[in-house]
Amino acid sequence: MIDAWFENTIEKGEIDGEGCRREEAMTLRAYLRNEITVDEASQQITQPTEKCPEPGDPLLYLWGVLQDAMLEVPGAQPKIVKLLLRIQTRPDIQLEESQRVGALSDKQWTHWRDLPHFGHDWYDLHWWYYCSFWRLEPDKYSTPDADTLAKTCTIASADAQLAVAGLLSNQACFEGLVRLAATLEDNSAIFWIELPAMKEWLVNGGDMLFEMSRVGKTHRLLRDFGDLRKQENSLWKGDAGASLQRWHFWKERLRQIQDDNKLGKETREAAKISLELMEQY
Repeated sequence: MIDAWFENTIEKGEIDGEGCRREEAMTLRAYLRNEITVDEASQQITQPTEKCPEPGDPLLYLWGVLQDAMLEVPGAQPKIVKLLLRIQTRPDIQLEESQRVGALSDKQWTHWRDLPHFGHDWYDLHWWYYCSFWRLEPDKYSTPDADTLAKTCTIASADAQLAVAGLLSNQACFEGLVRLAATLEDNSAIFWIELPAMKEWLVNGGDMLFEMSRVGKTHRLLRDFGDLRKQENSLWKGDAGASLQRWHFWKERLRQIQDDNKLGKETREAAKISLELMEQY
């Protein structure tokens, strides 16, 4: 990524100006370019927050630049996940009560291991995009669009990697299963965008999703989606919740999709790859 990308993430010093601190941006640039180790990066990128008299709001901008890098810097996702995991091992921040102002609650101040507000920030800014909102405007998404597809797949990949690493709430893991169910059980799915995004969950989180299916995990998200089996457009007629039966049903659906010549080549290829990934288990 060119230097301008990192420069543009830095706060401009204006009233209500947004952006991270220069030290944070330069540390991230060095780390992503393999000029410093993950240990060095975790120590350097957290120093401004640890030394800041009121770190609450600035900390959110640190999370912001890391999240933006996951979505905008090619190849950065696994490195950012590794960095976040290392940041979790940093010593706790100890703040006086007078310093606890800004965006975070009192309970969120002292623990790097909890990555204060990172998960909430991710959900607020990014998770909304990776939902089935395409179905609310089917005419708008009736034709494949490369930019929309690329953005959705990038977010799906990041969602899966963060979920597998335990950097989001436990609900995020079930969101991955819901992605499979929503794409493969609902006749209103928009395959050209939903199948490639679903494939990213299998590429980055297939082990986790299969294990949840093997042991029969259940969750409100899966129960709620399972209730859709009562609707006419639902193809799954089995019980709500994760199961090997449902996993095998998804594989059969992928076989049907990959052989459907009415669908686009890219869609059928995404189904083929997804099936190959699921058949590893």
